[in-house]
Amino acid sequence: MKKIATFIIILLGWATILQAQERSSFSPEDMDFETNYGHFNFWEVKLHTGGHVTSREEVEDILSNGYTGIELRVGVQSSGRQQWQRLHKYPQYGIGFALFNVGSKEVIGNPSGLFGFINLPIIRRPKFVLGTDISVGLSYDFNPYHVDDNPQNSVIGSKVNLWAGFFLTGQFQVSMRSDITAGLGFIHFSNGRTHTPNMGLNMMGLHIGYTYHYNPIKNFTKTIDPDFQPPIRP
Repeated sequence: MKKIATFIIILLGWATILQAQERSSFSPEDMDFETNYGHFNFWEVKLHTGGHVTSREEVEDILSNGYTGIELRVGVQSSGRQQWQRLHKYPQYGIGFALFNVGSKEVIGNPSGLFGFINLPIIRRPKFVLGTDISVGLSYDFNPYHVDDNPQNSVIGSKVNLWAGFFLTGQFQVSMRSDITAGLGFIHFSNGRTHTPNMGLNMMGLHIGYTYHYNPIKNFTKTIDPDFQPPIRP
C-alpha cells in the first residue's frame, strides 16, 4: 500500500504541474473556443502474464510458474505541435509504476519499479493504432543472491536493478475517452554487471489494458464557459 500511495502522490504532482502550465498559458479574454487547447493526457492500467526465458537448469523449477504484473501509467498523447511528434506519427509518452510477481518471492523477490515510456505508432487508423512500446526504469524489492542466505538465486545479485520492456501493442478506441489495449512483449531485469550473478530475468508474455483520456484544460475553461467541452483527443 505504501508503494501505491507514493506513486499516486507522484502522479497527482505531475497532473498539478500540467494544469498550472495550462492556466498560465493565456488569459480569459484571449481564449478562442475554436482552438484545440490543452494537453491530451491519459492514465492507463495494464495487466501482464507470461513465462520466463532462461537457460539455467537450477532455476527452472523456481521460475516454472511464470509471472504476473500490473502497471499504472500517466502520459501525454502528442498532438504534432513539435516536428519530432509528426515524424514519429504522434507518439504517447509518460511515467509509470509496476508491480510484478515473478514466481518465487522467497528466492527472487517481488520486484516493483518506476519507469518512463514512449509508444511509437507503426500503423495509425481512426480507431486503431499498432505501435512499439518501450519502457526503461529502475526496479527494486529483489531478494538477491547470497552465498549463505540465498544460494538458490543464481540470476540476480542486487536489490536494485535496471528494467526494460519492449512491447508490440494494439490500441482499440471504444469511445472518445476510452481505449482497450492488448499485445505481447519482452521484459528484462538486470544490474549491468555491478553485482554478480547477473544472468538477469528474461520474461515473455501477453498484456491487456484500459486507457482513459482526459484534458485538464477543462478545469480552467469551466470558469469562463461551463458549457464549453474541450477536445479530449487531438
